[in-house]
Amino acid sequence: ASTIVYSGDSAAFEAARSTLEVLGKAAHLGADPGAASVLEVAIGLPFTPMVVGLWQGLKICRLEGFPVDVYQSITRQVIPLMVDDSFKKGQQEDFATNPAKIEGKVAQAEVYVKHLAHYVHDCGIDPGIYSALARLFAGGVAAGRGEHDWVCAPDLPIVNANLLTQEVPPPAATSVLGK
Repeated sequence: ASTIVYSGDSAAFEAARSTLEVLGKAAHLGADPGAASVLEVAIGLPFTPMVVGLWQGLKICRLEGFPVDVYQSITRQVIPLMVDDSFKKGQQEDFATNPAKIEGKVAQAEVYVKHLAHYVHDCGIDPGIYSALARLFAGGVAAGRGEHDWVCAPDLPIVNANLLTQEVPPPAATSVLGK
């Protein structure tokens, strides 16, 4: 079931609640009209590439003759642990630079995602997501962050500021509800 989030005037939310609940669970996030958009983007950032990656993983399993049920079972176990671990690490101020806490370095992440890009390419899958991540981590290495934990990824420098405006037209609206 889906959750419909709304932010802004609470009276307007209450007036529309019964209609929204036909679509799924309705949640009011507060008076700030931009809160629903912030949450939508914050959830969409990890969700969209994860789902694409899952589908790509399914294709690779089929191409390589790996049992899809094993892939599915292990993925269902691992992803919740990764989400919990990522939130725990990301909320620690010094995680990226404290040598005692570093588990995976930016330089290692660059090498790994390049490997993924080549592998999926060789399987006939567009490597764009992994090429973009390799570019991100290469920019981090170039900026002297190669030895930092890759939890610092959101703080790495923008490598190609023109990429967005050249390839992705802006949406007509960011959200049906809210800002």
